[in-house]
This record gives sequence, C-alpha cells and structure tokens, in this order.
Amino acid sequence: MFARVVGLLSHQVLSAVGRTVLGANCLAGLTRPVSHGLIAAMMIVINPSDGTPLHNEFQAVVQVRAAHTNGALAAIEQVVPPRRLIPPHVHENDVWVYVISGEIGILVGEEIAHAGPGCWALKPRRVVHAMWNRGDIGARIIEVLTPAGTERWFEEIAALASGDATGFEEACRRHGIQFFRDSPWIAELRQRFGLR
Repeated sequence: MFARVVGLLSHQVLSAVGRTVLGANCLAGLTRPVSHGLIAAMMIVINPSDGTPLHNEFQAVVQVRAAHTNGALAAIEQVVPPRRLIPPHVHENDVWVYVISGEIGILVGEEIAHAGPGCWALKPRRVVHAMWNRGDIGARIIEVLTPAGTERWFEEIAALASGDATGFEEACRRHGIQFFRDSPWIAELRQRFGLR
C-alpha cells in the first residue's frame, strides 16, 4: 500500500516538476518552493540541515513538514528508547513507520506485529494502536504522517514543561489525538515484552 501511495505521489511530482530529491545526498538543485499546476509550493530538495530538532527523549527531528509538501505529508526521524511503550491511542491521519535500525513492535486493533530494519509498519487513522521497542538499544525510525499537520503536535509536546499533563491533553485535543491510559493492553504489553 505505501509503495503504491508513494509511487503515485512520486509520479505526480515527477510529472509536474521533472524530478524530486529528498535525502542525505542533496547536492544541488532547487531548495525553494516550486509551484506548477496542482503542485503548489512544494520543495524540490529538503536538506538534512533543514530539519527541526525537538530535543526530547526520542531525539526527534522534523525533517519534512506540511509547508514543504503542500500538506500532503510530513516526516519525523526519531529514536524509540529501549523498552519504551507508546500507549494505545488514535489519531486522524495515517502514520507509516520505516525502521532504520533496531526493531519496533506495533499493536493495531487486536493484532501484534514486529518490524525490523528496512520494514514499513502502518499505524492507521482512527484505529487504536500502540508502538514499542522491546530491545536494549534505541530503534531509529522515520514516521511519515499522511496528511501532514501533526508534526506540530510533536513540536508542541516537546516544548512542554516536564509533567505538564494539562498542556499535553490540550495539545492532543487540538490535533485530534486521544490516548487510552486505562487500556488493558498497557499492562499486557509491558508484561509480555518487558516494557516501561
């Protein structure tokens, strides 16, 4: 599914502007927004130095944001700490997770799966899901948010004072994210995979 979506988006962008390069080997080319037909104000090249570090426990960096893609997608690179559980929650966008190194586990509905380096995992919109790292080293991932917008949630929660539960809940409400802190899955996943 992701390959088909990316292929379609890539085809549209390539057809509209000739070529698109995103990544660490951005040597030359346009680094300003381009408008052409239906593609309005999209970046042709996004350099690694254009990312916004969030200085949180996940070492998150917003690499691609809504303003770069006319709202189509955003991408965040981060490290899921060892033995860390992101509890069950829902949101209003699809999130595709690409595993660079380490391994992540995901719960989607009632299904549990694990993904290692080179794998993609889907956290679909409006379906309860959780994510974790059962390993002893950080799992480096890239999350592709479709459509874009919730990268602002990551920025907002990173800016909160430690323990600001009210600020966290308000940010979740603004961005259509709901955590289920009383989910029975929390205790089960912690016990089964040795998570905190």
